[in-house]
This record gives sequence, C-alpha cells and structure tokens, in this order.
Amino acid sequence: MKSKALVAVQWILLLLSLVFWVLYLRGDIETPAVIIASISSVTFGVMFCYQLFD
Repeated sequence: MKSKALVAVQWILLLLSLVFWVLYLRGDIETPAVIIASISSVTFGVMFCYQLFD
C-alpha cells in the first residue's frame, strides 16, 4: 500500500475509532458509537496488517 490516499484513509479510520471509543467510554453516545468504533477499528486493523505483510 504505497498510495497516499490509502494512508490517509488509514489515519482517518484510526482517528475515527479513537474518537468514537472515547465517546462510548464517556457515555455520551452508546450504541452508535460502539458500532462505528468497532467497524473502523477492525477496518483499520485489516488495512494495517495488509500493509505490514505486503
């Protein structure tokens, strides 16, 4: 993954997951926050592993 667009997507997913996990843990937003955080965390993890072993 040498594309700058994919790297930007990875950073956005990481920041999105961090923000929504914090919102979930603070108790501001419950169900939507945990769904968005989980999806973005898993997607970031898959993309990161693909980049490591590419």
